[in-house]
Amino acid sequence: MEINVEHLKAVVRNVVSDSIKEDKLKKIDDKKEMLKQKVNKLVAFKKQNYGKMDISSPMSKEEKDLDKEIAGIYSEINQLIIEKRNIG
Repeated sequence: MEINVEHLKAVVRNVVSDSIKEDKLKKIDDKKEMLKQKVNKLVAFKKQNYGKMDISSPMSKEEKDLDKEIAGIYSEINQLIIEKRNIG
């Protein structure tokens, strides 16, 4: 029985490629979960400290900075989702 070396090489490449994909997807999921936890804490902090809105006064610098940080994290999460879709 003759072994097709090219076929064997292709199978090995596919296995390695799948393994690399799975590793990348796992890393993306882990980072996404970490960011979700961080943003949830920041949102809870914002609700606790700035929950009573007074539309007659402008937002404080701290609240604006917090909003920017929250928006940045959501942007990172969205980028990870796009990256994950491109891999899968």
